[in-house]
Amino acid sequence: MFKYLILLVIWFLGFGISSAAPVASFNQFLNDVSTDNQPTITGIATDQASAIVSVECRVDGGAWSSATPLDGLFNSGTESFSWVPPQALTRGVTSHEADVRCLDAAGNITYSTYMFYIIGDRPEIGLQSRGTNILNGDVIDKNPSFDITIISNQPPVIAQSVLLKDGASLPTTQSLALTVDSNNAYIFHTNYAPTLNDGKYDIKIEATDSNNQTTTKEVIDLIVQVTADLAVQGTPLNYPNPFNPETGPTNISYILSKPADIALTVHDLTGSQILKKNYITDATGGNAGYNEVAWNGRDSGGNMVGNGIYIYLIVGEGRVLAKGKVTVLK
Repeated sequence: MFKYLILLVIWFLGFGISSAAPVASFNQFLNDVSTDNQPTITGIATDQASAIVSVECRVDGGAWSSATPLDGLFNSGTESFSWVPPQALTRGVTSHEADVRCLDAAGNITYSTYMFYIIGDRPEIGLQSRGTNILNGDVIDKNPSFDITIISNQPPVIAQSVLLKDGASLPTTQSLALTVDSNNAYIFHTNYAPTLNDGKYDIKIEATDSNNQTTTKEVIDLIVQVTADLAVQGTPLNYPNPFNPETGPTNISYILSKPADIALTVHDLTGSQILKKNYITDATGGNAGYNEVAWNGRDSGGNMVGNGIYIYLIVGEGRVLAKGKVTVLK
């Protein structure tokens, strides 16, 4: 009780006296990487004209929780603090976002955000093509342009790629020239852009750090269909369905066997076309593999459609490749 009375006195003494905002920041590791997946994060909060009342933190948009003052009590203009994420964080090349907010006795609140990575004792490898993570069995185009990210707390790193076609016993192996990230000395980038023919491919990326610890990332059964007829693989899906266009769009997803110019048309139940959207080859909507496009529930004139069932068609190379139903319910 005495602790809270002190804080209350500080609050009333400070309120209205200072309009200066407090400043809270985490320590340096957040600009780098950590091998601890539930690290103790330390920082400092300062205020030039008032006392720090509280510091709270969260990670990846989770719930706020209180940081711990290192001297036992938030009651001065400079306070060191520590905080531990409530749950273990995932390792890998996807960054985590830590937020800190600080309250002073005058009622001022400030927020700061920091990005950091959690890795293991070996390099972490990320593999994408055109901004999308590559998974086993994905359809890719003949020029997939693989973007590779490697994170290691033991630089420098050497890396190579191994490419196999249809299980060939003689793989194509290539050393990869790595570029250090401009903002983080532990992050490396490279691009591997082979030209492929029809077939199934496996790609393997190997990265070795200065301690001779090696990580391998392998993705198999990647499908390239250059000469085959254009097709939509599987059934197109849309979510949410039903959807209310007053609160947001529905997202229509489909998988193309190869890149192509695509038209998405929406029709009412009489067959009348109310909307047509065009997507070009090698862009969103016309990529080989996974595509996701949105319909906001409006017709070609920008008018919101009425409640009911609508049919959408995915059209390419002059023919209907796939179709689906979506319900508008406001």
